[in-house]
Amino acid sequence: MIASVSRHGTMIAIVLAALAACTGETAPPPPMATIAVPAAAGSGMYTLTQAPDAESTLSWVQSDSVSKTSVLRASTFRDGGWTAPRTISTGTGWFLNWADRPSVTGLPGGATAAHWLETNPGTAPSAYTYGIKVAYSADGGANWKRVHHAGRGFRGKNQYTGFLSFLPGRDGFLAAYLTPPAEAAAAPSAHSAEDHEHRMTLRVAEFGPGGQLRSDVQLDSSTCTCCPLGMAQAEAGPVVVYRDRWPGEVRDVSIIRRVNGRWTEPRPVHRDGWVFPGCPTNGPVVAAKGRRVAVAWFTGVDDRPEVRLAFSADGGETFGAPVRISATRAVGYAGLVMLEDGGAAVSWMEAGAGSAPALRIRRVSPDGKPGSPVQVAAVAGGRSGGMPQLGRSGDGLLLVWKSGQELRSAIVPVARLGS
Repeated sequence: MIASVSRHGTMIAIVLAALAACTGETAPPPPMATIAVPAAAGSGMYTLTQAPDAESTLSWVQSDSVSKTSVLRASTFRDGGWTAPRTISTGTGWFLNWADRPSVTGLPGGATAAHWLETNPGTAPSAYTYGIKVAYSADGGANWKRVHHAGRGFRGKNQYTGFLSFLPGRDGFLAAYLTPPAEAAAAPSAHSAEDHEHRMTLRVAEFGPGGQLRSDVQLDSSTCTCCPLGMAQAEAGPVVVYRDRWPGEVRDVSIIRRVNGRWTEPRPVHRDGWVFPGCPTNGPVVAAKGRRVAVAWFTGVDDRPEVRLAFSADGGETFGAPVRISATRAVGYAGLVMLEDGGAAVSWMEAGAGSAPALRIRRVSPDGKPGSPVQVAAVAGGRSGGMPQLGRSGDGLLLVWKSGQELRSAIVPVARLGS
């Protein structure tokens, strides 16, 4: 009799999980280990990066409104907790933006790369005219040297270089970023700092093992202007995903791969056909394991906001039909981790019914079947909350988000997510 009741209870759980997967309702949250983040209250512009040794580094900016000083700090997740924060850089005249965020990433051999944004000299601090400063440390952050400063030549109100994404490699690192075309330096933009409708290009800079700049090439001559990028290392080489911009203001997601040392032409991950006369500031994310590549992104096609996921089995050359990840009120800002079985875990923000947005996560099997969504926490909405981050730590998923004035983090066991 006891065995019969147990089987009956198991069957109910399976049915409820299946219903949740179909309706978008969340399953009961799994046990989570909440870990305090050693960031001062009010810190923002946070970014989580993954090093080749699988350690995750969280960076954030602390600002003093009186002295106008900004401090980029970082902490590494190690042995179940965050290390004591270390200061990466301190300065004035930085450009601070909730979407275009600095980052710090670990490199092989204990080296570190970092970037932040500096307002161009001679321009107002409120103007969207700034460049990227890339710095390199060979000793884990004790000493730094400037290795690249892109975008310093632009003077127009709406000309900036930003949205950088690092990718560590075996003998150096890559940095993909958005910047106006070269001719823009001689023809300042007449647009205001709010419409973001000027032309932007996608470039990638390659750095050697000592941080020396090897090359800086253009990959796409017309992209969406203010969406974060994603990079990952597939078996055949690095891949870059970004929100593209086609004639008619189509804002779908494209991928570019480096194969046999050469960058391919851009190709759409999926033709959503989302026409949007502006920049949604909601970029794609990518993860790779061997020849399998996964891309997650937000789309608002047909006025139905969704987060979607698509898998590739050939290194990103082609993708299968996308799977809808979100329910009916997606905000987006997806996070993505590739799992050992070839599936993926996706996090995203979902709007609440008259309440704060929620951070959710769900597992997707290798064949594209989504598990039950799990609600992790309520998060700060709008620009004050930033973009929640997802990474991997051992057998768990590492999530970072902002609640009120505090940065928070938690580990969700992969085994406890429904499949």
